[in-house]
Formats: sequence, C-alpha cells, structure tokens
Amino acid sequence: MRGFLGNLPPEAQQLLQQPFVAGGRIEYYEFYYRGSEREMEVWCYLAGPSAVTFATGHRSAPPGALPHEVDWDLKCYHAPLSPH
Repeated sequence: MRGFLGNLPPEAQQLLQQPFVAGGRIEYYEFYYRGSEREMEVWCYLAGPSAVTFATGHRSAPPGALPHEVDWDLKCYHAPLSPH
C-alpha cells in the first residue's frame, strides 16, 4: 500500500493517512488501478477501528511526464466510525 500511496499527490496522501497518524491502527486497506502510464483510474481505502478514508479519481499525464507534470482529479472522503 505504501508504494501505491507514494504515487498519489502529497495532499491526497496526507488526507488519507491523517486519521491514523496519531496512533490509529490501519486494519484493512486495498487499492485498485487500471489504465496506462498516460491515463489511469484509481481508488483506495484505509480502515481502522475509528475511521475509514477513501479516494477515487483519475490521473492523466503527457508522454514521459515528470511527477510535477501529472494531473490528478481525486476526491478523498473520511468517515469517523463509532465503536459497537
């Protein structure tokens, strides 16, 4: 999961991981992507006992693009969970 998250823009990485930085455990995670180096659809989630975060979106890049030349259109969601 670290490798996948490292490909996302820094702001998305921060939003997805923020609920877990202060010691919250990540118990479940998954990611999915499809497409090519130029056009890609992605989604991922991180979940623990107190929160779940989710991101979904699209990446587009010109041929041979450097990381700062890649365009992302991502939406990030966060939901706190209440214990049972």
